[in-house]
Amino acid sequence: MAHVQDVRSGLSGKDTAEQHAAFWKYSIIPALRNFEQIIETQFFGRFGLKEQGIFNTADIPELQESEAERSKRDISEIEAGIKTINDVLIERGLEKLTCQLHLDLKQFRLDTQSASKVQNPVESCRHSC
Repeated sequence: MAHVQDVRSGLSGKDTAEQHAAFWKYSIIPALRNFEQIIETQFFGRFGLKEQGIFNTADIPELQESEAERSKRDISEIEAGIKTINDVLIERGLEKLTCQLHLDLKQFRLDTQSASKVQNPVESCRHSC
């Protein structure tokens, strides 16, 4: 039974979801990949076909990344410089930004003696429009 909580068992719905995902990842998917290889050599290769037999597992719910996990991964990749915000927006099927404002926070200085001595942040920014 999915998502059943029993105080004696220590299992939760999250545990069940992880078990379903593990079942797919470690049991079903390897069997599918093995079958793909057999079809590739025994069928497509034997008859000289250029097509490939590949199982599409993209729509299996147990293998989907949650929105929270996806957002955390995207944020860490943006912060590490692996991706830009536009890369993430395109992956999600959204419209990319037309103008990005990059501010170098190290160039902002505030004189604690006088609040009027603040560098203009716009002077130290770059635009990628």
